[in-house]
Amino acid sequence: MLENGNFEEIINLLSAELQPIWKLFTPEKQMEIKKIIAEKDTSQWKSFWENLIFKEPAPEGFIKQEWIGYLSEIKKVFESRYSELSHLNENLENLQDSDNESITDKRKAKKQRGKGLRIDRLAAKDRANKVVTEIDKLLLKDNLKKAKSYLNEIVDQQRKEGSESEHIAKTLCNVATIARERGYFDWSLEIY
Repeated sequence: MLENGNFEEIINLLSAELQPIWKLFTPEKQMEIKKIIAEKDTSQWKSFWENLIFKEPAPEGFIKQEWIGYLSEIKKVFESRYSELSHLNENLENLQDSDNESITDKRKAKKQRGKGLRIDRLAAKDRANKVVTEIDKLLLKDNLKKAKSYLNEIVDQQRKEGSESEHIAKTLCNVATIARERGYFDWSLEIY
């Protein structure tokens, strides 16, 4: 059974940026997460997050893509602590690769990769978000061909800038979600 202290310990692992996001969860949602973790119910865990990410609207003041990014980060924190919850989730990268590289080693390697790069990460994120917004507008106008072109361009640009795979994946997920919401189901599946 999950102890209260253990759960609070996980909440304290959330970054300063994620703490206020966690507080936006209703007490009922927080208790539901705690219950699912205590029961180690992987199917319920997956279903809970799918509903939260894809079916519920973003809180006031957040755009959907931004909210999904925060939810994904919170989910990763829980799954890093309770690995049995993530083994069925195909959409998250594995926290340890086949040679059992530790999470700490991965973080060090991630920092090293970024040291030689001179990209402005906030500017890159803003640029990607603007393109995602434009893609949404294009899909509303039924201009799928141009939307696909925009997506290819932003992904190519992110690769050239040296963006981490995680950021490129977020862009792809955001566009896939928008495509699904706009009724472009085949393209959404292609992106995923």
